[in-house]
Amino acid sequence: MKRQGGWVWSEAGVVLSRTKAGRALLALGAADRREIVVRLLKRAIGLERRFGASTAVVGAEEPDDDGCDGAEWRRRRTIVVLALNGMLKVQPTADDEVLGLMATWLVGAEHFSPTWYPFDEIVAAFEARFAAGATPAAEVVAAAVSLGGRFHATGRDDWRRLGNRLASLVGGAPDVRLAIDRAWAVAIRSELDAMPADHRDAWLRLLTFCQDSRAAKPTSPWIKTARVLLNAVGRGPFREAFARWLPQFEALPDELGSSRFESLPDHPCDIDLWKRLAWVVGMEGDPRTARLLSRLALASYRRLSGIGPRSAAVGNAALIALASMPCIEATAEIESFAKQVEFQKGRDQAAKILSARRSC
Repeated sequence: MKRQGGWVWSEAGVVLSRTKAGRALLALGAADRREIVVRLLKRAIGLERRFGASTAVVGAEEPDDDGCDGAEWRRRRTIVVLALNGMLKVQPTADDEVLGLMATWLVGAEHFSPTWYPFDEIVAAFEARFAAGATPAAEVVAAAVSLGGRFHATGRDDWRRLGNRLASLVGGAPDVRLAIDRAWAVAIRSELDAMPADHRDAWLRLLTFCQDSRAAKPTSPWIKTARVLLNAVGRGPFREAFARWLPQFEALPDELGSSRFESLPDHPCDIDLWKRLAWVVGMEGDPRTARLLSRLALASYRRLSGIGPRSAAVGNAALIALASMPCIEATAEIESFAKQVEFQKGRDQAAKILSARRSC
């Protein structure tokens, strides 16, 4: 790669600029594009190792044999990122060597940031490769494992989801986010830690599916997948576990308690988890669980001082789950909820569901 001045370089006769790097790659034939991408990534890996994470080392900012110093590498890294970003959005790759090199680069990258790297597109490329049919090379599997581990190690929820997507490809255990300051989360984590590995993995797959799913409502495809995961856990164990965890969820105090976190709103990931756990309970249509969903709805609509309802989203999800249950117990619990809830939004939602059930 040769610098031509400013933010423009040439690699094997292909000119890459900050504004047209992706288009330059897309204009090439498949074989030429692959060759350039491989050369870019190999060069990027070497420069990242020299200048990325070791700039404090004496001499690390000194130019390499190609005349590239630390400041120059930061400009080149921008070009490489923009080139890959532009290419992957239009022309995803399923090439084993390219996937392995992309993962190697990201695992060792200093600035592990979505503003720099096309994370979602790279994970999607791995998914496309594993879905292609032919068994991926061992190096690709290892690359997916390493990259998934890097995503999980960040502790960020959006990257945890990316790590879970890669874990699902290689049969690895997904990672679920559980709040450190909630009694229900401590209870779940304690139970998971005490489980045999195979049983724990089945639970983790169900919990992360509930937490990471983008579904706005329990559609038929969502229910189909959830039922497979539920069967792996067991309907009885799931129902019993939900009944154990619910009192911990209900126990959140109305007023600010000993911990200043106790009366703060629940994290979006916690809300997503409880919403879809309610859907799983509801999709079984078991009359014995109707009371559990009603309690979850009431707990979610409890007033938090200075905040309002704890989580109307979870409360509505519990009501929707109740509405999906064709039993008189569910109707009775919705009516009971409507009498007890103090927020008009909750009463309106219950009234809407009851009206629909009576018209059937």
